Amino acid sequence: QGGYMNIFTLINGLFCAGAVMISMGASLGKLSATQLIVMALCETVCYWGAFVVYMNKIGAHDAAGGITLHAFGAYFGLAVALVFSSPASLSHKDNSSIYSSDLFSLAGSLFLWILWPSFCGAVAAPGAPMFYAVTNTFIGLVGSTMGFAIVSRLLHGGKFNIVEMQNATLAAGVAMGVPADLDIGPSGAMGLGLIAGFVSTIGYARLDLGELLGLGDSCGVNNLHGMPGLLSGLVGILVLDSYTQALGMISTLSIAVVGGLATSMVMKLLPGVEDSECFNDSVMWEVPDDYKLQ
Repeated sequence: QGGYMNIFTLINGLFCAGAVMISMGASLGKLSATQLIVMALCETVCYWGAFVVYMNKIGAHDAAGGITLHAFGAYFGLAVALVFSSPASLSHKDNSSIYSSDLFSLAGSLFLWILWPSFCGAVAAPGAPMFYAVTNTFIGLVGSTMGFAIVSRLLHGGKFNIVEMQNATLAAGVAMGVPADLDIGPSGAMGLGLIAGFVSTIGYARLDLGELLGLGDSCGVNNLHGMPGLLSGLVGILVLDSYTQALGMISTLSIAVVGGLATSMVMKLLPGVEDSECFNDSVMWEVPDDYKLQ
């Protein structure tokens, strides 16, 4: 950019911050503030390395970060979480949410649902690509909301699960990351949204990485960002140049996993959080006297 910032460098910087935020969600409650800072610094370097390889060297397409943001952030974070997960943290009594916080969290889901079309449209080229990015994302989000509603009721005896509602309703925004600015048609956008909603809901309801891999995914980033991100990449392989898209996807995931594991080795050298103190705000924050009673 000739040494100057513009709106696109700022947006790409925010995308990088988004990837770091996603990664932190996988290990939330298990890392100290110092470890989180080091993780953010190291991941930023890895993110831009993966971004340059994907976009500039390979020339793959990713309209709104389906692979470079969501999948990268998810699997970088899961690689770190794999190192920092322990049987004690997996079975910790506070390794869960409470109904009141789940209820308030729906406000965040609502804001994200409303704003996600503009999130995808912001980096699209003016004209038809921007129109496709906004409309495809909106229609896809309707689809993922329907997908959540169908699967959640089937899996929970005719009732909705609030955690699945918070997340799976947004899965289409992630899945639309690669093809957002392409002419996939309303039916394509709706179908992709439905599948993303199905996959994300099933992930939250049935896929327990703790049982399968001994990996504690605190916020379920694999279910909202990981698998829908991979779905986005698969759509790109189907509708664009297969070799280029597949190579870009493999390179990004490889950098994410290797970078996450290497970063976790550095983080291990720093003061951390004891298993008995996991998921406890009092480790890093001043809390009320009756905090433990809440």
